[in-house]
Amino acid sequence: MEKYIVVYDFLSFDIFPKILSFFFPLIFYFISTYVLKKTEQGIEVFGRLHDGEMEYAILKLMQYLGIFSFCALIISYSYKYYNSYQIFHSKELIIIEGKITDFKEPYEDGKKSERFNLKGFHFDYLSGLMQDWGYNSEGNIKSDDYLKVYFYQKEDKNVILKLEKKKK
Repeated sequence: MEKYIVVYDFLSFDIFPKILSFFFPLIFYFISTYVLKKTEQGIEVFGRLHDGEMEYAILKLMQYLGIFSFCALIISYSYKYYNSYQIFHSKELIIIEGKITDFKEPYEDGKKSERFNLKGFHFDYLSGLMQDWGYNSEGNIKSDDYLKVYFYQKEDKNVILKLEKKKK
């Protein structure tokens, strides 16, 4: 029996890198809440006293935008995860294994993405780009690797949901 090392599995829920974008709306919300509370207490924030109606309205808007953005991100990410989960357990999932061909590292031929071909299927991904729950980490795959890839076809690209590399 062949031994494989799991390089990526969206079901493992190793999502910390993917949820970093949640922090930006929360930072907006907490900073605006902090400034509003200090203003109501008559305390100078960032070296000046904020007491204008326009500044108050902007801070309130920042609070609402922070909450709205946070909720929108949670809904969007949850939907994408659920969709990927459904595909992973359906007949849409394609499983192939073999040796990589046409491996290209980022910027090798002017393109930012890492890409390779396997059994006639083309895979292309950018590191850190969270468009879906697919694999997007550069540097884990080498040109001579033997892979087992679990993926589905989405419009013009193949989305890797699980990636295993054969032990050498």
